[in-house]
Amino acid sequence: MPIIVMHTTEDAVAHTDDFKGYNKLGNEVAEHLVVDHSAGQHVAGKDGHIHTQTIDGHWSILKRSIRGTHTSVSRKYLQNYLNEFSFRRNHRTEKLFFSILKKVI
Repeated sequence: MPIIVMHTTEDAVAHTDDFKGYNKLGNEVAEHLVVDHSAGQHVAGKDGHIHTQTIDGHWSILKRSIRGTHTSVSRKYLQNYLNEFSFRRNHRTEKLFFSILKKVI
């Protein structure tokens, strides 16, 4: 919970699966929406706006990259790999070269 509190605001809406550990979410977020994967549910809500597919896809790409490109990651550099993938995800619609260039100039 301390990590969630540190990285969210009180108006945050959490989309999670049905892992029991998330049941502790209370005042840390404004709303907690759950997809019941154990019941075979992948999206919820009338319009299907409750899902975990975005973050699931992000982790999937990260894991495939580690297995395919990097082959292994040491504990020492794990945060660097996570930072790189978060940056790439957050800038996926930009031309990556120019994004990086703007940061160093």
